[in-house]
Amino acid sequence: MQKLTDKQIEDMQKALGEICDWYHQLKPVTIPAKESALFNIDTNVGFVYEGAMSNPLAPGRVPNIIELFTKASERGVPIVCITEGHDENSLEFEAYPPHCIRGTEEAELIPELRKFKTDLMVYKHSTNGFHEKELKEWIDSNTNINTIVFSGFLTDVCVMEPAVAIKTYGNKIGRKINVVICEPAVGSYNLELGDIRLNHNAELHHLMALKFMQTAGCIIASDIIFE
Repeated sequence: MQKLTDKQIEDMQKALGEICDWYHQLKPVTIPAKESALFNIDTNVGFVYEGAMSNPLAPGRVPNIIELFTKASERGVPIVCITEGHDENSLEFEAYPPHCIRGTEEAELIPELRKFKTDLMVYKHSTNGFHEKELKEWIDSNTNINTIVFSGFLTDVCVMEPAVAIKTYGNKIGRKINVVICEPAVGSYNLELGDIRLNHNAELHHLMALKFMQTAGCIIASDIIFE
């Protein structure tokens, strides 16, 4: 089988530069508060502050998430928090070290967010919160909501998966659901193991996930204004 040619790799490097230019041109998005919801993903203790899956880059995004929560609360926008709450024998632990076990502090929201009223708290058992029955039921029952704003971690895994799933679910059932990613309020992680096959660059994966979501029909915003 033939690998990518030098010309294809050169074109790919050029495309990456164009995606960087696209990123720098992101703009704020204004959306109606009465028709919107804020979905926050995995801003819990085990991904932000402590535990096997805690992310040293996450605390730097927390002030942006708090700002978004504050704006949503002031405008009466419902807030849905989706966080991992695994059983001790979760199959996910075959791919990741044990983390965020239900009933432990790791599975709970970070202290800074606990003061905000949460309309729904979902404990998920996989990287994709859309698989949880109560989340889908909430989306189905709140037909007045036509815009869902995403914040949290990780851009390229637990944010991207439900964001694209919800967008495509709306397409399937004939309901227009605008999925908006608040870029300053999502983030990825760095992993450098000395092996290019396993290394994970936060900025690259964050950027490529944003572009993938945009291609799938999501809106990528530099800020959110609830009117």
